[in-house]
Amino acid sequence: MGVFESIIAILAGLVAVGTAAVRIGAWAAKRRQLARTTAVSTSTTVPRQPTRHPLRETIVPAGLPERLVPLIRMAYVLLRLDQLPDVGNWGFTINKYIELNYPHDPEILARKDSYLREGSITHIAHALRGFAFLNVSIPEVEPELVRRWVDRNSTDIGLVTPALPANPDEIRGCAKEIRHTATSTLSLLRLRAHILNESSVREVGRWVEARARLLLGLAGVWVHDPRMTYSHAYLLELFNLLRLESSYQSLQPQLNRQIIHGMEQLFEMVSVGAPYWCADSHPETKVFYTLLILSRVLAIPESAKEPAWSDRICSSLDDITRLGRTQGGVPLGEGAVGSRFNTPDLGVSAALLECCQRAYALGLPVEHLLRQAAQFVERSIGVLDGTTANAITHTWESVLSLCEPLQITRPFDSQTLRDSIEPLLEDVKYECRNGGHFLKAAIAKLGSICGVDDQLTVCVERDIWLSAVRRLHSQ
Repeated sequence: MGVFESIIAILAGLVAVGTAAVRIGAWAAKRRQLARTTAVSTSTTVPRQPTRHPLRETIVPAGLPERLVPLIRMAYVLLRLDQLPDVGNWGFTINKYIELNYPHDPEILARKDSYLREGSITHIAHALRGFAFLNVSIPEVEPELVRRWVDRNSTDIGLVTPALPANPDEIRGCAKEIRHTATSTLSLLRLRAHILNESSVREVGRWVEARARLLLGLAGVWVHDPRMTYSHAYLLELFNLLRLESSYQSLQPQLNRQIIHGMEQLFEMVSVGAPYWCADSHPETKVFYTLLILSRVLAIPESAKEPAWSDRICSSLDDITRLGRTQGGVPLGEGAVGSRFNTPDLGVSAALLECCQRAYALGLPVEHLLRQAAQFVERSIGVLDGTTANAITHTWESVLSLCEPLQITRPFDSQTLRDSIEPLLEDVKYECRNGGHFLKAAIAKLGSICGVDDQLTVCVERDIWLSAVRRLHSQ
């Protein structure tokens, strides 16, 4: 079995399963403390090999993790159903993602149906990151449907390959190609543990290492494309995961240097007074993208050791929290009054909670922000019809990502997952694939098992079923 067959076999397996003086003073005090206790210079010091650090105990309200379990189950079901059933890619909500993030780009808007047919390699990485926080297995299944997707789209998705020259001027749409290479390698790295054939595991390891070496040696890998600032976040995520893997010890010095350099580049783009990434390129969704970047950055211990960086992190989280208080919940960004961009959003609220907990776990002074973020999520749960109106792949990834920082270890027991949820998921996915009836009874039963009742039915019909019908008619 070749490397692409291995990638496909695993992906196809998911088809089947699946704010100010007080504040600045506090930050300055924390910065002085960090300066005394760490001697990290982002210009000259290469950090030691990282280890997985135990999470600092959360201070979110007692009982919140338990109250989140039904929502996490619902997120799992919706993320599974968001997968395009006949290609194995994500996702049915990609049209909504395009409408939210590229509302002024007629070229991309015109290609919505194409994206809906084929999905996105970046969205695969988001879905798999969400699933990685759950203790669920991925069984082997027939890979042929996903194989056809890769065969058709391996050029269009723009993977940078070792055969290409390491010169960004010679790589078409370099930032896009780098992001796609990073996200595809991320996905493969996460899925490698599910490959049963030992020779395939070794082949996948070589594939990952070849792409990692290419990205590490690419002269323009951190070149800033203002339209794609978030591409840096995926590179950091990949490099950080790679250095935690014993298989890639030979890459440790390069990975450590590039992680520091990448964070230097990212933090140069923001300041305490201007704490948002993508504010110019994506103003309506600047909160969404800022938290996407921070969730990856805060998984890297060095992010809290440089005072200038920790000040910017705290400023970003504080301003987003302030905006959330103003709007009654965390919005995607800032838009016209009453628009979809400045109304409370579940996924962004969950992402803020994840980032605040990760910042707190790293010792940053964000206790008050963490408590406020928990309140935003609690409010979102009470009005899911409204706070899920913009739900996309990233929404459910953000909900699932709360499992790790809030130490929610087993939202499912394996028997319920296998015996109750999986058969119902397969029924619903079959009907989506074949244009059959909307299985309201099966979806209602899934909602009951998850503990969310009618909320799941609303989300499936609005975000999955209608997109499935549109997709069938566009083919």
